[in-house]
Amino acid sequence: MASGNARRASSRTPMPLEDRAKIFVPFDPLHGFREALREKEREVEAEALDEWGGNDLEAPELPTDRVV
Repeated sequence: MASGNARRASSRTPMPLEDRAKIFVPFDPLHGFREALREKEREVEAEALDEWGGNDLEAPELPTDRVV
C-alpha cells in the first residue's frame, strides 16, 4: 500500500510564471485604510504639538560626564 504522502506525477501542465506571480499579490480588503489612518495620525500629532508645544515631547539630553 502506497503512503498518502507520496508525491504523484501530475498530468496537468505547469502554470505560466506570469500567472503564478498574480497569486502572490498582497490582498488588501480595506483599500486605502492604511493611508487614511496615517493621515489621521499626522493630524492628531500636529494638534498635540500645537496644544502642548514641541519642547515637551523631545527627548531630554543625557549627561555627557558619565562613562558607561
